[in-house]
Amino acid sequence: MSQNTTATQPRTVQTADRGKLDVRALVLLAILLAAGFILNFTVGKAISGISGGMISPEFIISAFCLTILVVRPNIGQALVIGLISAAVIQITTTSPFVDFAAEGIAAMLMAGIVNAAGKERSGQARDCHCRNFPDHLCLRRHLHGHQDGHARRGRRARRRHVARRRHDRRL
Repeated sequence: MSQNTTATQPRTVQTADRGKLDVRALVLLAILLAAGFILNFTVGKAISGISGGMISPEFIISAFCLTILVVRPNIGQALVIGLISAAVIQITTTSPFVDFAAEGIAAMLMAGIVNAAGKERSGQARDCHCRNFPDHLCLRRHLHGHQDGHARRGRRARRRHVARRRHDRRL
C-alpha cells in the first residue's frame, strides 16, 4: 500500500462560467410566463370585462420584469427575455407585432435600471446578497443554491454552521 506523503492542500473547485442566462434562468422565465399567460386569460379578461375594455393588464410584462430582477442579465440577454415574452404575448394581444419592439425596449430598460441599482450598492461591503431578505423570502438563494451566501452544504454542515453563528452572536 502506498500512502500519499504530500502535504494536504485545501480543495478548490473550478466551474465554467456559463453566463447569467443559463438553464435555471430560462426555466424561471418559462414558469413565470406561463403563470402570466394564465393570469391574462383569467384575471386580465375579467378586469377588462368589468372596466368595459378600458383597462387590460398584461401579467406577462410583470413576469419578465420579475425574471430580470432575479436573474440580473446584461442588456443583450434582457433583449432576448423581452423578445421571448413578446412572442408569448402575441397569442393574447389585440395589436400584433407591436409588442416585439415594446417588450424588447422595456426589458432592456428594466435590465439597465436593475444593473444601475446593483452598481450603486456594489460599493458597500456586504458578504451575502441575501442579507437584506428573510430566508423564506430570498428567491435568489433558492434558485442559485446558496445557503447564507455560501455554496451548497450538506445538512450536517449547515447545522454546524448555524450553531457556530448562534455561538458567535452570544459572545
